[in-house]
Amino acid sequence: MKFILYIPLFIAFQLLGDWLKSYLGVPVPGATIGMFLLLLFLFIIPQNETLTESAQKLLFHLPLFFIPAGVGIMNYTDILKEDGLALFASVFGSTIVCFILATLFTQHLIKSDESK
Repeated sequence: MKFILYIPLFIAFQLLGDWLKSYLGVPVPGATIGMFLLLLFLFIIPQNETLTESAQKLLFHLPLFFIPAGVGIMNYTDILKEDGLALFASVFGSTIVCFILATLFTQHLIKSDESK
């Protein structure tokens, strides 16, 4: 049951991210800032099994975090009807561009590693 002690830590990083977003006025979600700060924190502290166990227990319930996104999609069906094709094309196109760039970058890394 030690893992319950780390859940407030996750919430604290969420709240810190929200506070930084409102204080700095950056156009990045507070949850993203909080996750980045948590990542930095995890690089600083030594590996902790209880923290890992807490994260795994939260990951088990990860599908629950997609419910708000589904509700948002249902609330904005009018926008999706109007701009759905453009949204799909931009997401699909950017995914293809990312795959191509990742492939080229990986090939470059392999060639530079072979030349050494």
